Amino acid sequence: MGLYRTELKTSFTAHLARHQVQDEVCVAADRVTLRISMLLRTTYIVRARQPGTCGYETVLAHERKHEAVDDALLAEQVPLLRVNIADALAALPPPYPVPTRDVGAASAELSELIATVVKRGASALFAARATRQAQIDSALEYRRVRAACG
Repeated sequence: MGLYRTELKTSFTAHLARHQVQDEVCVAADRVTLRISMLLRTTYIVRARQPGTCGYETVLAHERKHEAVDDALLAEQVPLLRVNIADALAALPPPYPVPTRDVGAASAELSELIATVVKRGASALFAARATRQAQIDSALEYRRVRAACG
């Protein structure tokens, strides 16, 4: 009877610092910027339910629960995600000197480690979202929506 649709996306940028001493370079994570966005948020309701009717308003209220879950999840989880990612990045092996000729490989390796950390954090966010959204779509909730207007 209704559908809440959103595109929740994450992306990140890693800035690496290079410290050179003679013919060796240490590559370290200087800054990691994580972006979380909801590019699209749309609620659909079947045409048979006309705006202003009990059926329409009941379905709309259900779909707005999905919106509220996303809003609450982001408010709760983004600060936690930042801490978790920062902790995981801090736990990475410390920078070590490599010959100048190997700086590209060292940078690529560090970038891959950072990507793994960020993707793990983002996956946890998406899993938490899926769990919470599924709780809204319970059999009890669907019965309530169907019975709301008599």
